[in-house]
Amino acid sequence: MEINGKELALRLGGRVIGDDSLIIRGVGSLNASKADEIIYASGRKNFHKAASGNCGVILTKKAFSDNDKVLIIVDDPRSAFVKCLMIFQHVNTYSGTVSERAIVSDTAQISKNVTIMQSVNIMENVSIGEGSVLYPGVFIGNNVKIGKNCLIHPNVVIGERCALGDNVLIHAGVVIGADGFGFAEGPDGKQLKIPQIGAVVVEDDVEIGANTTIDRATSDVTLIGSGTKIDNLVQIAHNVRIGKNNIIAAQTAIGGSTVTGDNCIFAGQVGVADHCVIKDRVTIAAKSGVQSKEMEEGKTYFGIPAREIHEMRRILAATRKLAEKKH
Repeated sequence: MEINGKELALRLGGRVIGDDSLIIRGVGSLNASKADEIIYASGRKNFHKAASGNCGVILTKKAFSDNDKVLIIVDDPRSAFVKCLMIFQHVNTYSGTVSERAIVSDTAQISKNVTIMQSVNIMENVSIGEGSVLYPGVFIGNNVKIGKNCLIHPNVVIGERCALGDNVLIHAGVVIGADGFGFAEGPDGKQLKIPQIGAVVVEDDVEIGANTTIDRATSDVTLIGSGTKIDNLVQIAHNVRIGKNNIIAAQTAIGGSTVTGDNCIFAGQVGVADHCVIKDRVTIAAKSGVQSKEMEEGKTYFGIPAREIHEMRRILAATRKLAEKKH
């Protein structure tokens, strides 16, 4: 992929300062770049670092000093940088065919232009929408529905009766539809397994990171709302209902029957107890432990147990004062 500065600026909604005929062949970083690469510089410090480096073009909001680099000036450099990465990303070309080394049930409904690679195993009554891609080692259980333009990376397991919407991206090692963790103590003190006969529904435009697990519901569905992005190594328990456009960072665990609103953010290693209600636009800071049964809309929480951020800051300040008095 190569493009000149003028054309790239047009596609990014910006303007060029300097030689707009310079050819750009890739995206570099502040620490490593080449003369035919563009890098994103936010703020004065990063701009000066970029200007003293090897890159040919700097994407920025303004010039902080005179320099010999070509500049592309945009109102929102971060969004423009995302567009830039999309322009230069390597796009795989898929065959749109089913490998002879895949195992596909005769009852499966495979739409046109679907790529199914070797060692994929597709069970009975599965439907797969147009343009979807299944990498080697994927297992699809009975009666699973997969929408259009889904990309499922190696060694993903999707259990029976689960459903994916359109444009779902699933990274390697994900398990969707394992049994929920449900047990009841019997009269003899032994733990009796509660059958988990529900499913998982993943709506449109969801991304699920590597080795994440999403358990099936006991009798209804575990739901992942459209636009939600889930990082690696996340555990979502049975009967959970995740709203739309949530961000869930690595090693977060969300307990059974918890419900989240839309546009919530869970930072890394957040733990959420069962049956919590987390309303729209809640942010939970890293390593927090959520035990409250309801978290208010639009607020930020952190700590163990997680409290509203202003309350938690007062508690921490008081704790420091106690420590000082002891000495």
